[in-house]
Amino acid sequence: MRASEAREALALALATLEDPALDEVRLVSVRADGKEVHATLACPAACHVAARDALERVRGRLRTDLAESLDRRRAPTLALALATEEELAHERGEP
Repeated sequence: MRASEAREALALALATLEDPALDEVRLVSVRADGKEVHATLACPAACHVAARDALERVRGRLRTDLAESLDRRRAPTLALALATEEELAHERGEP
């Protein structure tokens, strides 16, 4: 599985979720290595806790949607890391 395929499938799965807590969450990066997909997402600090909780609630659905989109019999392990936009800006050296 290529990271670009996993990114596209995960972006589609996230877009279909109807959870307002995820409205401001964006997909930053995706790595795929064999049976695992590692995704970094970001949101404003003000909605971080609600977004984190929502991602935990929908993790299983994301894995299932990912497996179906990639035409895999088994769902890959899905590791999600949620950062704030402010943390990412700081990492990039932005004020």
